[in-house]
Amino acid sequence: MKTNTAAAHPAPDPTPEHIVQQIIDRLRQVYRNNLSKHAEGRTALTDYSLSDLTILERYFVGYSDGMLPKLIPSDKVFRAQLEALGVLGSDGKEAFHGCPVFPIDSAEGRRLNLWACSKDGLSRFLKGRPVSLWNAVAAKHSAELLVFTSPIEALSAAVAGCSNISALDPDNGALDHKEITGWGVQKIRIVVADTTSTVLLGEQIKARFKPLAAEISKIPGCASINSLLKAKGAPAVAVALAAATLELATLSIPGMELRADGFVLTLGGRSYKVRGLQMGPQKLTAIVSREQNGKMHLDKVDLMSARSRKEFIRELVRIFQEQADVLEADVEKILKACELRASEMNVSGPSVPKPGTIPEADRKEGEALGRDPRLIELILRDYDLLGLAGERANKLLSYFAMSSRKLRRPLAVLTVALSGSGKSALQEVTVLLCPPDELEKITIFSGKALFHKERESLKHKLIAIEESEGARQADYPLRVIISSGELTTEVAVKDAVTGKLTTVRNKVEGPVAVLLTTTSLSMNPETISRFYVTSINDSREQTRAIQERQRREQTLEGLTEEKARPEILRRHHAFQRLLQPVRVVNPLIEAVEFSDDRVSARREFPKRLRLIEAIAFVRQLQKPIRYLDTTPYVEVDETDLKIAKGLIDELFVHQLTELSPMALGLLRQLSAMRAEARKGAANSKDEPFTFTCRQVREFSGSPNSSLQRHLKELCAFEFVVRDFGRKGQTCLYRLDWDESEKPSHTNPPPSQTDGGTAAA
Repeated sequence: MKTNTAAAHPAPDPTPEHIVQQIIDRLRQVYRNNLSKHAEGRTALTDYSLSDLTILERYFVGYSDGMLPKLIPSDKVFRAQLEALGVLGSDGKEAFHGCPVFPIDSAEGRRLNLWACSKDGLSRFLKGRPVSLWNAVAAKHSAELLVFTSPIEALSAAVAGCSNISALDPDNGALDHKEITGWGVQKIRIVVADTTSTVLLGEQIKARFKPLAAEISKIPGCASINSLLKAKGAPAVAVALAAATLELATLSIPGMELRADGFVLTLGGRSYKVRGLQMGPQKLTAIVSREQNGKMHLDKVDLMSARSRKEFIRELVRIFQEQADVLEADVEKILKACELRASEMNVSGPSVPKPGTIPEADRKEGEALGRDPRLIELILRDYDLLGLAGERANKLLSYFAMSSRKLRRPLAVLTVALSGSGKSALQEVTVLLCPPDELEKITIFSGKALFHKERESLKHKLIAIEESEGARQADYPLRVIISSGELTTEVAVKDAVTGKLTTVRNKVEGPVAVLLTTTSLSMNPETISRFYVTSINDSREQTRAIQERQRREQTLEGLTEEKARPEILRRHHAFQRLLQPVRVVNPLIEAVEFSDDRVSARREFPKRLRLIEAIAFVRQLQKPIRYLDTTPYVEVDETDLKIAKGLIDELFVHQLTELSPMALGLLRQLSAMRAEARKGAANSKDEPFTFTCRQVREFSGSPNSSLQRHLKELCAFEFVVRDFGRKGQTCLYRLDWDESEKPSHTNPPPSQTDGGTAAA
């Protein structure tokens, strides 16, 4: 950084004000550039959930990377000035190293100070400089001023839509009361979390405003505003601020100016004009234009289409030569502004509810469903009314997995079954019961698709993949996001302005619940191990039940049920939205037993615990909400364990075996064939039971291709022995397993009471 010519000679002590102004101004520029150039700086603010580049740019936020001593000249006088200001320590190192830096300017733009916030919560300032109101310019344009204890807290409110924000340090802050009175501020609110320590800080700030009247507004249920943002997101912060009796009019898109034909959105010196807004169930289109420095770009953009947004951003980068990530943040703000404006103008004619909102009538029905002691039976009934016959256990497992998307460790279910058996129908009905804005339904996606999703686009959502073949290339990222709950990538890209390569870090947050179907277990075993693997009942009884359901759909009764489907979906969508992301505590954990004779139990046992957690989570409206400090939780009860045991006994007998569920299903079929053949036969138990493939096909109705594959698997594990059958001769097989046995390498398959597969 170059110094002023006057600083090359011995400067008077203290340093003249105009030189200090120049030094602070250059420091602001250096710190601001650090934030845009270095992933380290962006990560530091991402840790506070402050990743919106438009907001960071609007408030001139910077970052100190500790490299300042290497950038400045070796001029002793200049270094002495930096030491006097506290920028450099006596050891020559940078005092603000590793801290986000926020400039403190007067309302007229005079450079007063720099405010650095360290990770330990301490504030640092330049020495000998006034510590005044951060973002004082907000007071010039706001009738009500919201004052926070730090810029981090204030920007957490900005993410939620507040623009009349400011901050004052409780220990060092000082005010010119006459100046504030002249700004026209009518009301001052000091916003703090409702804890003893933060309220005391609020009282200290309130004392600084005397003789001006200031009120303290407390936000309950959190340690700080920023902790609330990190835990529950911007909507929760907006709701909390509104509940603290703040003016709702301040909760809007910063920089938005309404016009007769639309609005203008100004973001960090970039101005976008939006008009011709149209909103439908699947689209949100607008004519967006930008004109600057003699250059102009105008386009009709479908803001609900990722492809349309990317094309618009690509053209902006090409025409205006600006960084793509900054423009991406701009387009996100345009989308939010259009959604807000569309809901106010009702541009689409009929009312379009915002994502996550619950009409009062639907809320009452959702609460009634959640509180009904027959909740499990009602879920199964609604599956039947939506056209899915049988599969009681699979219905419940799929519903619990879909609902678990709000938990810290959601469930992932892989359904393995023959083509045409009904696995896709099970998934499609489950997807219908999930609120559309909390669902990502995918047919096929590439190996890099998940890595390039927007940061929170998958957070606490259900990913439904129609066939594993469509996700084959994305096997690794799918496995990672299920296990760790996030995806992080760093790639080298060329800066559109400088032409230099720079590293860009992208983080896609989870967790996610996953539903996946397949016709064979040809996936990576490491991926399969992340799933609850189940199958579809392929028995004749189930086929008859499906055919009866298909006949019913052609009757008047079926037409009546079809008319009732929208009400069913509204009720379940409302119920799903009412489920709060509470923690689940299991006081009956000692009653949960699991086999410990195999190493794979280390992975399968947590799956069983998470299934119990998901069941208790779905039944939360029937339980008292308890609190550990400010963390809400519900407890597992005997009913939850009973439901879980029923599902485990019916679906997951194979979980500690090396046999696939479909091979176990074939083993059940063979056991049923043997029992049928021995009826009425004397001394039949002493004779071996032999069979041919043709006999199994005629008994079970299974396709020959899958029958051969699973019979080969049973032979490999010696449950079935091939007696003879050379080329040109019929193969004869012998069943070498009895229900009373418990082989060392596997658990016995389930009983044959229903004649179905392992998942029947």
